[in-house]
Amino acid sequence: MPRVSFSILALLFATSAVPALAQSGPPPGSGGAPQRNSVTVGIGVGVTSSFDGASDYKVIPGGTLRGTVSGHDFQLNGLQLFVDAIPNDRRRKLDIEFGPVAGVRFNRTGKVSDARVAALGKLDTAFEIGARGSIGTRGVLNPTDKIALAV
Repeated sequence: MPRVSFSILALLFATSAVPALAQSGPPPGSGGAPQRNSVTVGIGVGVTSSFDGASDYKVIPGGTLRGTVSGHDFQLNGLQLFVDAIPNDRRRKLDIEFGPVAGVRFNRTGKVSDARVAALGKLDTAFEIGARGSIGTRGVLNPTDKIALAV
C-alpha cells in the first residue's frame, strides 16, 4: 500500500512544474522588442540507476532551470549547467551558441548493492568542465521553432 501512495505522490510532483519569474516576449525571430530576462524553474522527482550500468534504481529529487539574462541563455540539464556566451539576436535567422558547461557526477560515490561492483571501490565525486557549441536556424516550420546541430 505505501508503494502505491509513493507512486502517486511522485507522479504529482513530476507533473507540477511551475514557472518562476517568467516574462514572455515575442517569439524568437519575430523581430520584435528585445527579449526580457526570464527564469523558468521546474521541480519534481526522478528515477535513476544507482550507478552507471546498475540494474537497481533509486528515486531522486529532480528539476530543471532555464532562462535568459541580458540576452544570454542558460540551462541546467541534470547536474550540468550551460551558459551561452554569445548574446541572442532574434533578428538573425542563423542562431549560434557557444559557452562553458560545468557539471558534477556522483557515479559510485554512495552505497553499491552489487558485490562485484562494490569490490571495485568507491569513486570520488567528479567535477567536470567543458564547452558546448551549436549552430541552427530559426523559423523552419513556424516562428518559434529551431533546428540545430550541437557539439
